[in-house]
Amino acid sequence: MANASPTYDQVYLKVKNGFTGDATIWDQVYEYIRLHPNDLFLISPNRIWSIGHQIIYHGNLQLFKRLLELYNEKNPINIRSTTNDKPKPKTILDIANERQEYYKDQYQYIKRLFDQDTFIEACKKDDWPMIDAMLEKDRTLINEKPPYCSNYFIHHLVRYGDVRKFDEYNLHNNPLRLDLRNADGKTALDLATEANNQEIITELTRLLPVRERESSMSCELREDDRREDTDVREKNNQSTVSTPVPVRSSVPTPTSVRSPVPTPTSVEPPPSTLARPPATTSVQPPPSTSTRPPATTSVQPPPSTSTRPPTTTSVQPSSSPKTVPPQVLKNLTCTLTKKIFADPVKASDGKTYERFAIKEYLVDNRLSPQTGEEMNDEFIDDIATKDLISRLRQQKLLP
Repeated sequence: MANASPTYDQVYLKVKNGFTGDATIWDQVYEYIRLHPNDLFLISPNRIWSIGHQIIYHGNLQLFKRLLELYNEKNPINIRSTTNDKPKPKTILDIANERQEYYKDQYQYIKRLFDQDTFIEACKKDDWPMIDAMLEKDRTLINEKPPYCSNYFIHHLVRYGDVRKFDEYNLHNNPLRLDLRNADGKTALDLATEANNQEIITELTRLLPVRERESSMSCELREDDRREDTDVREKNNQSTVSTPVPVRSSVPTPTSVRSPVPTPTSVEPPPSTLARPPATTSVQPPPSTSTRPPATTSVQPPPSTSTRPPTTTSVQPSSSPKTVPPQVLKNLTCTLTKKIFADPVKASDGKTYERFAIKEYLVDNRLSPQTGEEMNDEFIDDIATKDLISRLRQQKLLP
């Protein structure tokens, strides 16, 4: 059948061969994992690496970031999943470290992601010695989390319920952000109110007016900037054709971490060393002017004919779903309207929203309802999401 869904092996081979001139390959991979999220780090019996490990080898950080958004704590992802390499299995961090000569930004992002993952896991377990040790090295972790985790540190503090512990970490030089919302769209005050924790409610209520005044001042400064830009455009219109003033993007970039990871033992190279992923703003190409990366002793993914790994670590690929998995349905639902997307757009925080809903939200709010970062008014049509919804409806899998 012409419209038959690709199999796991077909998708795996496409990823292993990398970018071969067909720009749709990576979109096909995304759509497959979107429907089969458990297959990202799955290793079939005749393979040594997974689709996820191959994506990192080829340096497609943009695709990997998109895939991370498909997961949450109800539908978890294990970013520390290892290959079946012998004698030492490898994580995506190991592979990113070995490929950082070509993809430095990718290594920095994944190293940061592992730090965030370790920090939030410590928060879930109330592991205060680990939390203190990590914050002593890097205080900025206090307001960060991986995209697949539900809560920030401040939400875990509210769950813990001790106002003294809250005050201990809410330092003036790097305060907890009170506006951060968890995966359910709830702030720390929302959670404290639900738990009826009067001490924390009182403390948050005391702190909020101060933060709101600071936020109000920031809004006034932005409004002044807009007025100045408008004045400049009006003056230019009198003498020449007007040109649009570029919008300043406020999406933060991840902080780089300098801690290196030991280089693992190399294995046989794949037949796709000529392949390179499409150029994106989040990866750096090799220094060579040729499309072939220079010879290197760093790790290469093994060919598909390599020695069969132990059956204890192998699993079978998912079969095509007869119904839409809950995690897929969640990703097709707007967090603001709680309805399936009709006109989905990507906002400046990298998340997808219903167009009218996010525009209405930004009238009175400038911070992302999902990440808490400052947003602008730039939107991009999320064609992939719209096409997937249309396809699922044709298959009678969506209302």
